[in-house]
Parts: sequence; C-alpha cells; structure tokens
Amino acid sequence: MIKKIKKYKEGLLAIVLIGAFHCLAMLIVYFESSHPNGSITTIENAWWYFIVTLTTVGYGDYFPVTFGGRLIGVIIVFLSLGFLGYLISSMSQKIMDYMGKQKQGYYGTNFEDHFVVFGWDSFGKQVVDMIIKNSRKVVVVTEDMNAVNHLNKNYDDSSMFVLYSSYSSYDNLEKANIKKAASVFVNFEDDTRTLVHLINIQKLYPLLHYVVSLDNPSLKDTFTNIGSTFIISKNDIAAKLVASSIFEPDVALFAEDLISYSDKSNETDIQEFKVCEKNPFLGKDYFDAFVSLKKDYNCVLIGLAKYENGQMKIIKNPGEPVTI
Repeated sequence: MIKKIKKYKEGLLAIVLIGAFHCLAMLIVYFESSHPNGSITTIENAWWYFIVTLTTVGYGDYFPVTFGGRLIGVIIVFLSLGFLGYLISSMSQKIMDYMGKQKQGYYGTNFEDHFVVFGWDSFGKQVVDMIIKNSRKVVVVTEDMNAVNHLNKNYDDSSMFVLYSSYSSYDNLEKANIKKAASVFVNFEDDTRTLVHLINIQKLYPLLHYVVSLDNPSLKDTFTNIGSTFIISKNDIAAKLVASSIFEPDVALFAEDLISYSDKSNETDIQEFKVCEKNPFLGKDYFDAFVSLKKDYNCVLIGLAKYENGQMKIIKNPGEPVTI
C-alpha cells in the first residue's frame, strides 16, 4: 500500500491542490461578488486570478477588494510560492536523477561488435586503452562507483559505455548489448569469483567469445574445460618475459614489441585476418602466400588458425604443404 502511494504521490498531490484551489475560488467569489467594485465575481474570474498569480505575471485585470477576498489572495500567494518551489525542485531532481542514471548506464547502449569488460583495475585499464586505440568500442561493467566516476571523466562516451551494476545482476547485461558483443573479458582479482561468474554468463550467452585473466596459471585447464576461448595468466606471461629477457634479451624486446598494439605505420605488429570467400589467398599454398605477402606488402605470414573437430588449431610456420 505504501509503495502504491509513493508511486502515485504526484498525481494525488495535483488532485489535492486542484481541490484546494477550487474551494478557495468559491470563497473568493462569495466575498467579492457582494461588493459593488468587486471584479472576481465568477469561478472563471477566480481561476484566472489564481493562474496569473501562480505564474507571477500579475496582469492586474482581476484583484480582490474585500477583506475576505484579500485574505484569500494572501493564501494564494503563499500557496503559489510553495507550489513553484516544489515544481522547480521536483524538476531539478528529475533532471539530476536522469543524468545520474545515464552516467551509470541505466538506459543501455546500442554498441555492436564491441568488447564487454567485467571488472576494472590497472591491468584492465591497459587492455581497454589498447582496444580503444584500435578504434573499437568498449563496455565496462563495474560495481565500484569510484570506477564509474573515473571512467566517465577520462573516456569519451563515443568509445566507452560504463554500466554500474552488481556482477550478479545478469538481467542488467542486456543494457550492455552483450548479445551483439565481439568478445567478453572477465577481469576479477579473485580466480574463484571469475570462475563462478564465467559459468553463469555462459549459461545465458553460450555463443560468445570469452577471455579471462588469471593469477593462478594452474587453473588454465579448468577454465578451458568450461568453454573459455582464451585464458591469460598475468603471472605466467610476466615470468616468461622476464626469463626470456635474462637469457635472450633481444628476443624478449622483439616479443614485447610484437604483442604490443602498434598505432604507427613504422612499428611492428601482429594482425589477424579472417579468410573470406573473396580473399585473394583462398585455395593457395601457404608458402606461395608467404612469398606473395612479403613481396607485395612487406609483411610476414607466421601462421594459420583453423577449426578442426570444433576446436581452434594454430598452425605455426608449417614445414609441410598446407592449403589456405
């Protein structure tokens, strides 16, 4: 009952105010119509007087001349001030509520072929910055209001959409337009929480491409078995790069350059292209494509990715003939 009253509070208040104004209109007509100089002699005149008083226009064509009429006029002035104050504060509150909800992603996004990132930290920031540099759009889902404020302040809304939501509120994911996302990146500090979250999301959206970051590399097989497309072990990658820098420092520098996103034409970068029906290398031998790409575009073909028995297989620099 209380919830219903709150829901219809403004409507009830309007009805009460209209009733009160009408009663006062009848009273002022009663007082003014008996005076020979009275101008407010009908209900219509009274309502017109109330309206011009409420809007602070005050034409002066209707005004009370009796004591009773002026007393009601004073009441109307104070009621008008209170009503205007309530109206302005109510509108301001609605505007602030709308802006707050918009800031928190309440109204959703129409991004497509974008990347959805769960969780925000320094590592997630590095990933997101590289994605945005690649002219792609990102949706960040976080339950940290400080992160929401930071993201809205430091990123353009044309490339990033922020959704403030509990990670367990899976209904809110529709606001991230997750069905049309290119990939989902789960980036929690706790690997157990990552596992539970990933299982629940995959039940709702089994066809999406999932990437997770782990602290414990021994859990890779577990995440692979539940359908993760790519598992990143931050400690594992860091350890391999450090070891490589000790034994093969130049190789480590080269590897770091390759895995970093390059936004300049003179930098080295690994890029992936889907082989479509109109691809000029479709049906060609791998070695022929290798020579052609190096000769015509000064780039090096380093491998192929093919689906075999429902699993993605990476073919790296094959020694035997392979048809694209």
